[in-house]
Amino acid sequence: MRELRRGRSARRHGALYPLHVRICDACFLVQLRTYVPPEDIFTEYACFSPYSSSWLEHAPRYADMITERLRLRPDKLVVELGSNDGCLLQAFIERGIPALGIEPAGSVAEVAVERGVPTVVAFFGADTGSATCRRGSSRRFARGQRTSSPRCPTSTTSWRG
Repeated sequence: MRELRRGRSARRHGALYPLHVRICDACFLVQLRTYVPPEDIFTEYACFSPYSSSWLEHAPRYADMITERLRLRPDKLVVELGSNDGCLLQAFIERGIPALGIEPAGSVAEVAVERGVPTVVAFFGADTGSATCRRGSSRRFARGQRTSSPRCPTSTTSWRG
C-alpha cells in the first residue's frame, strides 16, 4: 500500500485513513477496519434522503412490497436501524404500519421526528435492542441498511484482507 502523504496535503483535505477491506471466508461479509470511532462520524451526519431521487422513488415501492410479502398490519412495528431522516419509515406510517427509527445522528433524526417518524437517537446495541423490545408491539420487522457488525455472524476467525 502506498504511504499516505502528510503535511499540507493532509491538512488541506482533512484526515486520511488507509483503505483496508476485510472479507469473511465463510459468508463473504465485506467490512472496512475501524480507524475512527463511529461517534466521530455519525454524531452529525450530512446525508439526507431528499438528495437521492432514486431513494425517494424506492421507499414507497419497498414499503408496498414488504408490507404485502410479510403481511404487515397495524399490530406490527417496523424498526429501522440507521433510519436517517425517516424517509422509508414515513412510507410505512402512511400505510398505517407503526414505525420506529433508530439513528445515531441527531441532525438527521431531528428531521425524521419533524416528519412524524418516532426516532430514538442512539447507536444500536444490546441496550438499545432491549429497550426496543420493551416498546410497542410484540410483532416486529427490523431492517438495517449500510449498517455494520463488529464481526461476521458465522465466523470470527477466518478473514481475508
